[in-house]
Amino acid sequence: GGRTNIPKFIENYPGFKKIEGYKIPLDCKEQAESLGLEIKYEKIKEIKKEKDYFVVNNHQAKTILLAFGKSPRILNANNENKFMGKGIDYNITNYSSYKNKKVAIVGAGNSAFTSARELKNIAKEITIIHRSEFKADETLINEVSSYCIFILGNVKEFKGDNKLNSILLDNDKEIKIDNIIINIGFENDISFLNNIVKLNENNEIIINDRCETSCKGIYSAGDCSSVPFKQSIISAGEGAKAALAIYQYLSGSKVKTDWLH
Repeated sequence: GGRTNIPKFIENYPGFKKIEGYKIPLDCKEQAESLGLEIKYEKIKEIKKEKDYFVVNNHQAKTILLAFGKSPRILNANNENKFMGKGIDYNITNYSSYKNKKVAIVGAGNSAFTSARELKNIAKEITIIHRSEFKADETLINEVSSYCIFILGNVKEFKGDNKLNSILLDNDKEIKIDNIIINIGFENDISFLNNIVKLNENNEIIINDRCETSCKGIYSAGDCSSVPFKQSIISAGEGAKAALAIYQYLSGSKVKTDWLH
């Protein structure tokens, strides 16, 4: 479900005034499985191009649709890997786990301030750590300012034994916390692509209006592609468009459109 899973509620998805974020991809998954979709959970390590097919890990395929979205950007601070999932999160994973806790949020944009808003009346204390001017919408900033603590600085180290219990800032000030949520944006994990498709300056996969990449037989859709406006409904539409293009490519037929007959 990617980034659609992250917000507690989504209020700009057509057909829904307000819907819990996780329900959209979950309903899509269940619908696709009822139509015969087979899912394998694997970390993709490599894509190889053979004469007339591709190999993804050990799976052969005539076509590939790259729709892996974007991954949360990490801070690259000391001990970050050690405490991932042990106090460090990159989105709100379980609201009850922050109940009556001291929570820090790193970021200056909408994601950080949305996390702060959603933890109101859940966390005991919320601190937003930012290293730049606020980039969030003014309404969000005004909303959370009344109950958040703000610190200008960088986190340089995470500290604790088996679980995170404090952070060290770049001015050597140590702050006791129970959890921290890092909301500093997203980036494309392209480590497995091995230059098989062309990318733009943002490491997004370059596509045309049919979701075709520079490699024949490979398509891309959603946030990992060069399509503008990163929203759930945009990704859903791009996925449908890519599927139609793939069907046409595999069958050699033209996709018929309802309004032509």
